[in-house]
Amino acid sequence: MLDNVYINGIGLIHPSGAQNALMAAFAGNMAEEEQSRPQLSDLLPGASLRRVPKAARLALHASVLALMDAGIEVPLSGDYPIRTGVFTGSAHGAVEGGFDFMDSIIKYGAHLASPTAFSYSVNNVFTGMLSLYLGAQGPSFTSGQFGVSFAGALQAAASSLLQGGCDCALLCAAEDTSDFLKLIYQKNWFADWEQCPPEPPLEQCALCLVLQRERKAGSVRISFPVWDARAAASEDKDALFASAKCKKISAGPAPCLVDCHALYGNTSAVHALDVAMAALSLRGGLAPAAVWCAEGAPAGLFSRVACELYDPLTHAYASITLAK
Repeated sequence: MLDNVYINGIGLIHPSGAQNALMAAFAGNMAEEEQSRPQLSDLLPGASLRRVPKAARLALHASVLALMDAGIEVPLSGDYPIRTGVFTGSAHGAVEGGFDFMDSIIKYGAHLASPTAFSYSVNNVFTGMLSLYLGAQGPSFTSGQFGVSFAGALQAAASSLLQGGCDCALLCAAEDTSDFLKLIYQKNWFADWEQCPPEPPLEQCALCLVLQRERKAGSVRISFPVWDARAAASEDKDALFASAKCKKISAGPAPCLVDCHALYGNTSAVHALDVAMAALSLRGGLAPAAVWCAEGAPAGLFSRVACELYDPLTHAYASITLAK
């Protein structure tokens, strides 16, 4: 467990609703009124956002909200005293940009392919645009490990913080989608994997966590990912955020199983969304409603939870533990 890496800011953009609406649904208050979030153009006045792809725009929006939540002004100036690094996990990268680039090759030939579409197709497009528009001067890293991409980005972000590479790490998850990608999921991938056939990715979504070594009011402690299910099973925890149909560990006392996939879908960013929901519940002292728990409502509030994911494509397992 990392006793000196904390989540100090959270920003979440999801088609199911704003962050406060998702937390209201998590706590069982489905009647909570939706509150409009500030527009990105208002948060970054003067920035030219016309050429920013939609998925990257969502990632930028979530990052600005997370920085503001952590009490850090944006954009960061060149002489800003905090060295900020950007670490992004994305299962598929900029899907639409990649398909647009391939379409331009098919239509016009490789020598006339669109350079703009190419710049949007590279795997680090989200990380690059976040660093550019936020003015981050620290290291940057993109993890493309399909379902465990967010865990890979966390590994890099926490390592950089502990080794002095940066003073603040933006840990982001950004997922793009398209009709063609949905078709691939439905027709080709995991057709013979009967235990947990994944649902098609739903919509573009993004979230960002501000990680620092400084503990503040409302901070949530976060661990390095555990990549071995047996090691994760031996850890003490009050609750496990995971999909019931994908649950892989059962050794030791069974923690309360919290499954929020019906709230935000079984998307490629599900691990990151579980971590965000767990962090928000710990920070706000909220217990999940009975509808999200496998055995009904929990007896009390959680103080230590684990977020588990098994990725059938890479056969990789990752568990991230959070604590007050």
